[in-house]
Amino acid sequence: MSGIIPVTGMYHLGVVTDDYKKSMEAYSRIFGIPRWEIRKLKNEYFGNPRVHGKAVKQNFLSVLGTGGPISFELCQPLAGDGTLYAEYLEEHGTGLHHVSPTVMSQADFDRLLPELEKRGLGFSQSADISDTISYWYVDSDKELGTPLELITLRGDKPAGRDPDEIVEFGPEVTHAPNRLPIDKLYHYTVVARQSRDLMRSAYEDLLGVDRWYGFESIPGESVVEGTYNGEPDTNRFKTWSGRKGALGVEIVEPLGGASMFEEKLNRSGPGIQHIMTTITSAEKWAASEKWLAAEGCSIAHRAWTPDHTVEVIFVDGRNRLDNMYLEVLVQHEGAAEMVGPEADILLGN
Repeated sequence: MSGIIPVTGMYHLGVVTDDYKKSMEAYSRIFGIPRWEIRKLKNEYFGNPRVHGKAVKQNFLSVLGTGGPISFELCQPLAGDGTLYAEYLEEHGTGLHHVSPTVMSQADFDRLLPELEKRGLGFSQSADISDTISYWYVDSDKELGTPLELITLRGDKPAGRDPDEIVEFGPEVTHAPNRLPIDKLYHYTVVARQSRDLMRSAYEDLLGVDRWYGFESIPGESVVEGTYNGEPDTNRFKTWSGRKGALGVEIVEPLGGASMFEEKLNRSGPGIQHIMTTITSAEKWAASEKWLAAEGCSIAHRAWTPDHTVEVIFVDGRNRLDNMYLEVLVQHEGAAEMVGPEADILLGN
């Protein structure tokens, strides 16, 4: 299956923050990110800066964390900024904001435009970063639960703006004893108000996501001994998990009951709610859980598979990680090797 937008990688997750220095330190500790490139992007640096189709000033910090198993772009509005980041921060606070799965040539981008227009899709934010690089956010929140950032390149040697500052963290920060092992970005999870089927269709059409498996969480049946914030779990939901190359996505359709998914909808509406980062052993998890607690990250939700061999943990990183949750799978004695189509979709094989 071929979507109209090529998935060429999974370059970063975009996060809106209000304190990039605090976020850099926390993300380095928890995700093991050693290097951050800080760019203070002023409106005069951009060509044709636009938001919602209108000429709007863009003044923000772009702080790119690299070298770890997951890359993040921290976006912090500055004075006079009119970007989506400023809108999101004012309306919802900090949080996961966008994904960046595509780098393409100008010619391919020009061919994409009429396909987007056919689907009634435009761009919520865009600008020329230099003579050879532009960025575009597809206004796909409703369809995909997140804006898509597209990067377009022109010429033989496209070049952007050099960092204004580089900050590095040593192993005493990035590899603390008993730190939660971060494998990679297995998937990001969007919470939808609409049917999961509608959003799946949009991912198939726009991005060509062509491998899927579904799940329905029913307390006492498909999951057992679940708790949410220490209380018995009554939350039901359906999911589709899909993959296209490096892009893994999980779509959650809540069906009722108190949950972190309902909390997300009530706080900031549909969008990215958590990321899955880790598959670990019970022994390692026992040490990591204590380490996370010392870092200010509690356990929001936990449940078992019916055979009691795998525990699904959701770490509440809202206080440390800009309203982000992390999903961890803990394999206990007797856990079967993860093989087959579902495992390939989850693991990215």
